[in-house]
Amino acid sequence: MTTSPSTIVVGIDGSAGSLAAVDWAADEAHLRGSRLQLLYGHSTNWVTLAAQPGMGVDLDAGPLGFPEEARERVVARQPDVEVAVRAVPGDAAYTLVRASHQADLVVVGAHGRSFVGRLLLGSVSQHVVTLAASPTVVVRGTPVEPDAPVAVGIDDSDTARLALQVAFEEARLRGTGLVVFHAWQEPVPSWYGMWAVSPEIEYELRSAADHLVREALVGWSEKYPEVTVEPLVTPQHPAIAAMEVSHRAQLLVLGSHGRGAFAGMTMGSVCASAVHEGGCPVMVVRPDSTQRAAWMATRG
Repeated sequence: MTTSPSTIVVGIDGSAGSLAAVDWAADEAHLRGSRLQLLYGHSTNWVTLAAQPGMGVDLDAGPLGFPEEARERVVARQPDVEVAVRAVPGDAAYTLVRASHQADLVVVGAHGRSFVGRLLLGSVSQHVVTLAASPTVVVRGTPVEPDAPVAVGIDDSDTARLALQVAFEEARLRGTGLVVFHAWQEPVPSWYGMWAVSPEIEYELRSAADHLVREALVGWSEKYPEVTVEPLVTPQHPAIAAMEVSHRAQLLVLGSHGRGAFAGMTMGSVCASAVHEGGCPVMVVRPDSTQRAAWMATRG
């Protein structure tokens, strides 16, 4: 019995940001043996807006004429990847979220083309990261070292455990190491000059954080003996920790909803900082939720 290949969906709009997403997705499809679907969602209202004088959008060279160019880009970069193009009328975010139900991964660029990009891949990436049924990768286009490690931020939540599993697999596919990091913060903001945490309490907090990471990693080295793991426990805000790690990683994996310092990582300060200012693509692993279903219902 043969297993059908997985599917990676990429949101495209002809911008530099979406082309970076296409390149990243082509490489990922090659690693996974996946099919690649280049998906463009547009609305009549957007076409009317883009055609107005002064918008600076060339409809012949831009979003309405570029899908084949994007396909050829994939073929040139990864000839073995099966690639298809779909231009779907409708809201771009809704189209990608809907496609995520049949996809194994959705990839979007962090920014689109100037004004149009803010309409498309700016708000689109935010909606897709929040509401997609599959994991989502946001690509900023910043060059990364091919031998750099994968990184994953964890706490003790179920979603963090799922993110850890995904991160191990991504590291295995790339033949690289994995940085597993957890950030903890002192309960009292001693830098405001109120009072400092005692050495005993600080020791207990650090010990608890070390224990959390050790427990999270139990059994994974046996499943992935080829992946070298670097545990990292750091006493700082998780957004700062994620930012710092992202600048020495080729992929940062985050769970969307956690507890403690990493609670709300998807659309909170941690994920927002990593997506907008980080040094590598960010993969967000998100469990199913009623929030996505409710939003989809409003889109018809």
